[in-house]
Order: sequence, then structure tokens, then C-alpha cells
Amino acid sequence: MTKRASKAAADEDLLRLAYQASIQLSSSNAEVIWGIFNAMLLANTIVVGAATLTLSAERITPTVPAILAILGLVTSAFWFFLVKRARSYTDYFILAAREMEETYFAPRISLLARGGQFAQGEPVELVVGGSKRTLRMDSWSRKGRVETASAIVIPAFFTVNLVLLVIALVQFGA
Repeated sequence: MTKRASKAAADEDLLRLAYQASIQLSSSNAEVIWGIFNAMLLANTIVVGAATLTLSAERITPTVPAILAILGLVTSAFWFFLVKRARSYTDYFILAAREMEETYFAPRISLLARGGQFAQGEPVELVVGGSKRTLRMDSWSRKGRVETASAIVIPAFFTVNLVLLVIALVQFGA
């Protein structure tokens, strides 16, 4: 093997490693997003539950549910920004890997390019065991994204905490 061929093979290996690392980072980051989502969902549920219970308690000053509601508002805002930032990194890792795929490996490797088509509901053809299969993600599956869940759940918790704060402030003034 010539020196030039050896360098080309080494470059190909480095590209494969970078491609694999980008895909692994994307996958790991997606797990982190769901971990953040679940942790913040639990935290907000506890805060809302505690604030709700303290609103009806006779021996607790109305400042306690107000403080809990404010904590819930801060937690919701923090939750939104954490998920948004983590999702941006996931997008970056996927697009970086896709860029490498399109630049260096196409048409041999098209996992991410076809994954993008699949995610948009376009048909994707795969050959498995010599048989051609066409897959298409249905519209309900395309809605089940972390962005959709975040866009519904986080504002809902923010609103509940805001309502709890208003109730606590009205009780405090009464």
C-alpha cells in the first residue's frame, strides 16, 4: 500500500469515527432530553401538588403557596430553556453527521438522509433479506416529538402555577 493510499484509508477511518460519534452524541443527547423532561415533570408535579395542598390548609400562611407557585413558575421557565438548549444540540449532532454522510459516504450510507424523509412522512425503501420494504411514518407518530410534548406540557404547568399564584395572592389579600 502506498503512502497516499494509507493516508486515504486513515482519513476514511477518521471520517467513520466522526460520523459514528455524531450519531452517538445525538442519541445520547436525545436520552438526556427525555431525562430532563421527566425530572422537571416530576418536580413541577410535586410543586403544584404541594401548592394546592397548602392553599386549603388552615394553619399555613398564604405566602407558602405563593412561594411554591413562584418556584413552579421558575421551574417551568428553567425546564423550557433546558429542553430547548438540549434539543438544539441534538439537531446540531444530527445535522453534522448528515453533512458527513452526504459529503463523504453518499450514496453508500444514507441512514440520516432517509431518516429525515421518514420523519417527514415520506416513503422510505429498505432492502432486507433480498426483499424490498417500503416504510412510512404515520401522522400520529410524527406528532409524538419532544417539541410537541414540551409545547403542551410546559405551558400547561406554567399556567397552573400562575393560577395558583393568583389564588394565593387573593387569599393573602383577603
